[in-house]
Amino acid sequence: MTDSADQLVDRYHAAMVAADADAFAGLYAPDGIHEFPFFNPYGVTRLDGPDQIRSFYQPLWSASDVVLDRVDSTALHHTDDRDTVIDELVSTGRRGPNRRPFRLAGLVVLTARDGRIVKVRDYLDLLGLSASEDTSKDS
Repeated sequence: MTDSADQLVDRYHAAMVAADADAFAGLYAPDGIHEFPFFNPYGVTRLDGPDQIRSFYQPLWSASDVVLDRVDSTALHHTDDRDTVIDELVSTGRRGPNRRPFRLAGLVVLTARDGRIVKVRDYLDLLGLSASEDTSKDS
């Protein structure tokens, strides 16, 4: 039995919390893509395949001062395409030398095929995370 899109969302969240780029990339089909439709500080708009996904996230997560404690779906919407879900999510964690708490909202549109992710459109509020960094400098 292969994972459904709903189950892949849970595994996607778990890999993010663990900051495990190998597990994260392993969720994707060989032709899977990860898109960032909104501006992000990394200048990346699209990652093609598990190798690019791993190569992007591994150094990012290992060098980050961000520690995710939880990623929770606040709503999971099913679309007319049974293989596509829209995950409204909230990530909570700590960042910076003072380990200031943060809350990061986002939306992920995830499409699965044969138990693997074939496409993610990632609408996380990375600018909001940057703003939390600026406020941590005030203390």
